[in-house]
Amino acid sequence: MQSYKIKPPTYLFIAIILIVILHFTLPVMTLVPSPWTLFGVIPLVAGIVINVNADQLFHKENTEVCPFGTSSTLVTHGLYRFTRNPMYLGSTLILFGASILLGSLSPYVIVFAFALLMDRMFIRMEEKKLAVTFGAQYEEYKSRTRRWL
Repeated sequence: MQSYKIKPPTYLFIAIILIVILHFTLPVMTLVPSPWTLFGVIPLVAGIVINVNADQLFHKENTEVCPFGTSSTLVTHGLYRFTRNPMYLGSTLILFGASILLGSLSPYVIVFAFALLMDRMFIRMEEKKLAVTFGAQYEEYKSRTRRWL
């Protein structure tokens, strides 16, 4: 029987919905006034570009993108020179940009909760798997590259 596990993009989609709901039901206060909210496009687009680029690197190296799979290659070039988790960073930037676009304070709770959830549910698990799979090579990469930025 196949096990169905919720993947990070699903959490991102749910977080976007929650950000919008929270903004309209409990806006708390205006943090970014209009038209300055348009600056939210910058992190939102940056997050999309980072996610697409990181995904393409995995496909180019023919290694598993799904966090529940087994990696066949340790990707340490491209965006992975600067962060060990560009896909989670990109997703967090998407949420941050969406929060700026909405302008109210309350959506930032979801951004923080999402980053914490990704760290606890995925990043730590993935890092343990990579340490087992790649050993010293991963430990060396880990020593020179930050988890987020």
